[in-house]
Amino acid sequence: MTSIFLGCIAFALIAVYDWAAMHRISRLKPLFLSSGGVFLFGLLGVLSTPSAAEFAGWVRVSAWIGLVIFVSLMLYSVLIEIPLKTPRNHPADHPYLVDTGTYALSRHPGVLWFAGAAVCMLLLHPSRFTLSAAIAWTLMDVALVWAEDRFFFPNTFPDYSDYKMRTPFLIPNRTSLRRCLHTHTVNRESKKIDFNVH
Repeated sequence: MTSIFLGCIAFALIAVYDWAAMHRISRLKPLFLSSGGVFLFGLLGVLSTPSAAEFAGWVRVSAWIGLVIFVSLMLYSVLIEIPLKTPRNHPADHPYLVDTGTYALSRHPGVLWFAGAAVCMLLLHPSRFTLSAAIAWTLMDVALVWAEDRFFFPNTFPDYSDYKMRTPFLIPNRTSLRRCLHTHTVNRESKKIDFNVH
């Protein structure tokens, strides 16, 4: 259970990071990357437990492909897309609200990619322990983005209330999918990627 607990702690660290960003406390920025390390330790702990069974080869191949796709999308949405679309002249101490691309699909696209990756992980390493971890971490992720949507982001981004009105919380719809596809461009005057979440 320690591994599952570590994964949950990682989401709690992100919540503290969100609180710090809301209050412009820049010295706590490393918490975001630290949460990734904590989560990785938890994930490795889960994957080191015995697997209860093994699915057919085509299922495992499909799961590996899906895992690569979902993890890539998660890294893109969380670490790459925001700095790519933040204008170069935007103040570094003021977070920039990205509402295009994957953030036009859903206000929290990372949850969609994480849930998909969790399903793939379960198919690759099927066990009750893996299932428990996937459920616990996905619920923690949903709780985190609910808190972000309810408490943190409205006080961090001035235009967040308008963004909420035109973009679904988690589940995309036809309109948001169309906006995602039509706005998936990079700001040519964006800042260089420094892997700091704004």
